[in-house]
Amino acid sequence: GVTIGGSKISNLRFADDTTLIAVSQEELVALLNILEQHSAAYGLGINY
Repeated sequence: GVTIGGSKISNLRFADDTTLIAVSQEELVALLNILEQHSAAYGLGINY
């Protein structure tokens, strides 16, 4: 994520859209893995 005004921002969400924000490819992959795991727990999938 990135720090803006002292707060770390790793994602932006609106309605059914989510944007992941990372400073490296490794961080983005980690965020994507977390999103996939939490989505699967609720029976949801990710459209790429």
